[in-house]
Amino acid sequence: MERAAYYDVQQKHGLRGVLFDTTSGGVTAASRLMMNLEVGAAGYGRYEDIDALMKQQKIEQNVKKREAILHQIQQLVADKRMFCVLHQNATPSGIGPRVKTHAMGLVSWFSSPYEMVELK
Repeated sequence: MERAAYYDVQQKHGLRGVLFDTTSGGVTAASRLMMNLEVGAAGYGRYEDIDALMKQQKIEQNVKKREAILHQIQQLVADKRMFCVLHQNATPSGIGPRVKTHAMGLVSWFSSPYEMVELK
């Protein structure tokens, strides 16, 4: 399929039999949900109730109401079993009183390069 045609079908959520790799990147519940529900979930099949709640939370200015909407979205995602985790990239790291220099964030979100870590 030609690139422009592919992206057109993808944006219209018309692809079937395609596996999308997505990330949970982001620092807030809203940004993580956006990555999975809007950017990564471009394939076939949508949930209108979740899409409507995503739009609603974007414009809600009351922090408590927005939090409640995000909780509702997360519950719906769990109830509908929308995602299957095939792989989880764990990057354990730690910062404590014995660490003089840490390497958090020097290379993407990983705690690396380990050569940069110094202990007191």
